[in-house]
Amino acid sequence: MEIAGEHITTDSGPLQVVPDFFGADEAITSYPEGRDHWVVTLITAEAKLSEEEEEIKAVIETIRKRFRIERNVDLTLELT
Repeated sequence: MEIAGEHITTDSGPLQVVPDFFGADEAITSYPEGRDHWVVTLITAEAKLSEEEEEIKAVIETIRKRFRIERNVDLTLELT
């Protein structure tokens, strides 16, 4: 799993808005059931930034468990 920022959605095919995406309030994604490669922008609506960050971490962990992903690489750290 690569965490790369929203720019990756520009060349990823048709996107759709999906409510309750693996625990996120909603998502903009190219995810179709059964496909191995897809992109997602997660959307949460928490009142506090710290709560939002925790929700995003929980969603990422849910996705990792669902797809048996052992590790992720956060490419956004390289952008700052």
